[in-house]
Amino acid sequence: MENSALGIMTVHAPGKPPFPERVFFRRLIERGQKEGISVIVFHPTAIHFETQKLNGFTLDQKGKWQTITAPIPPFIYDRCFYLGTKYNRTYKPQIDRLLSLKGIRFLGVGLKGKWQMYQLVKNHPTLASYLPPTERVENLDQIQSWLQRYPSIILKPMSGSLGIGVMKASKSNSAIIVEGRGKNNVPFRKSFKSFQSFCTFFKSRIERWKYLIQPYLTLKTQHGVPFDVRLLVQKDGTGQWVTTGSAIRMGQSKSITSNLHGGGKAFSFHQFLEQYYTPVQAEKINSKIAIIERTLPKYLEKHHGPLVEIGIDIGIDSDQNVWLIEVNSKPGRQIFEQLQDKEAVLKSQLSPLYYAKYLMRSY
Repeated sequence: MENSALGIMTVHAPGKPPFPERVFFRRLIERGQKEGISVIVFHPTAIHFETQKLNGFTLDQKGKWQTITAPIPPFIYDRCFYLGTKYNRTYKPQIDRLLSLKGIRFLGVGLKGKWQMYQLVKNHPTLASYLPPTERVENLDQIQSWLQRYPSIILKPMSGSLGIGVMKASKSNSAIIVEGRGKNNVPFRKSFKSFQSFCTFFKSRIERWKYLIQPYLTLKTQHGVPFDVRLLVQKDGTGQWVTTGSAIRMGQSKSITSNLHGGGKAFSFHQFLEQYYTPVQAEKINSKIAIIERTLPKYLEKHHGPLVEIGIDIGIDSDQNVWLIEVNSKPGRQIFEQLQDKEAVLKSQLSPLYYAKYLMRSY
């Protein structure tokens, strides 16, 4: 196998060539050509284990996409997103087999689900203090108990992304008010006259998704707009963890999440702090976030396995408490594109390539 070859593993998607993130992958291939690294994009189903080869896509000398057959690259950058059980069934057996091959190194292995991540992080003496109370939903009585303890709760699918299926439930006298996003990421608001009628509604959700339950944290500006902080932390060309970029995701005023796919907007992190917080408050927030970004990547890698990058979602409540909301091992870069932060976009796209080059020199 050619040592200076990098494979980008991705899912099928409509278009030519048939995969997502085409602009991102093009940039990796073009820079790879300049760095002497052969980069090929492939689907897990295009691997031929008998011949140790695969069919994939790269750019010709004129910058046009072309199909090629090549040996399985010794370094793999996993950008597969499993949107549902169909993807999982289709790709997982192939990926597991690829992982078992000798001489194959994944830049990073995908993190497990939200519940597994919570259980791992809560064992860290420092990071545990940034986690909101969290339980796995086992029965409906548990939800009723939480509604008695907290004014509002948040119910999150244990798998999935983009804010789909997330719901906020609040008790109003004997009624239950529920806000959230449905299957197609469309916002909804429902009122149930009793807890029993809410249970009838929620049972169908439990059948579709397994849920986590947390207190609803007031992660909003003083004007009631939901927001969170997105950090992108990546391995660089020396194998060290660095923060490539930070930004604010601000949701729509009536939304319970700040997800960009749900209509949210991106803002500069530092400008946001200057606008909404005093210098003392901003320093307090920055110091807490610094602890997370300095500690979390190394801790996860030690207990989970190899990682190349993570997106860290952080909430800030009305008392300037900092909360670790979510960690994603296959983060997007759209937030920096929205900000038109060209430096952060370029760094975020090329860091995996330079980390791969570092590994190639090390092996």
